[in-house]
Amino acid sequence: MAVLDALKDLDRDTAAQVLAAATLASASAPGLKGENPLISKYPKEADAVLSELHRRLHITDASSSAARAKIDRFLGDALRDIALENRSPAQILERMGTAGRLPSSAYRIVLEDEFLRQFRPFAVTRRIVEKTIQSPSDLQHLMLDSAPEDEGDMFSLFVREMHNRPAIGPYWLLVQTTRRGIDLVPQSAWWVHPKYVNLEEAEEPIDVLRAFVEQFGLPLSIEGHQAKFIEQKRFSKEVGSPGVFKTEYVAPNTGAFSTTSFRTRPEWDYFDVGIAYAIDMAKYRAAVQTLGLDKP
Repeated sequence: MAVLDALKDLDRDTAAQVLAAATLASASAPGLKGENPLISKYPKEADAVLSELHRRLHITDASSSAARAKIDRFLGDALRDIALENRSPAQILERMGTAGRLPSSAYRIVLEDEFLRQFRPFAVTRRIVEKTIQSPSDLQHLMLDSAPEDEGDMFSLFVREMHNRPAIGPYWLLVQTTRRGIDLVPQSAWWVHPKYVNLEEAEEPIDVLRAFVEQFGLPLSIEGHQAKFIEQKRFSKEVGSPGVFKTEYVAPNTGAFSTTSFRTRPEWDYFDVGIAYAIDMAKYRAAVQTLGLDKP
């Protein structure tokens, strides 16, 4: 990665913060700009970085999707390089990543073997997952409020619209990931088609997931609370206890896929479930096969 002239006279820690500020200031993804102390602290320096990038990348219209993609890729690569090479800036970026304050291109995508084993039979490939995360049609970072610095169970949703199968019309891939610093770890990837999933009221990725679970989900029970899709729900526990709880199927299903994202601390008298659901994989598989989406 070539050193930017706008960063040459800065020490490494400051350069990392300026680069992060420029990334946030240029962020094209929904919900990334917002108010951020780095942008307020380094407005001129961030502008200088972006102006230099426009010159280097020969960008005349920074509002175009192609230009934004070039800028995101450059800044994402630079941020990852800093995180790998320098400890102090890495800590800054780790916190920003966990908090969902980095553009998709700045995250490392970590595809674990179990994820690939689970979703490869549905023609979910490494390439399509990476493309969905790096260039989503929409994205949403969740569990952002009051997160402890060492929080490790926060998640993000990425949706990418597909138009490569004229016979079935447009459809979407919905990828759910966990944020761990600058790493995004995919947990699930679902094909979503309006033949089976009612998307009329879906405005955000969480709405798409909720509608998908309504169609393919199984009823769950957590501490007596039953639903197909449990979200943003607080449960009581004793102070000092680890907050371990049992998620049960209301009706037994040995072939289900289930996921639960929650937050707690021993000193709290509660635990928060960000999201919990289970998918009837046999029902989902039948729908995917009917649409031919299990074939590349």
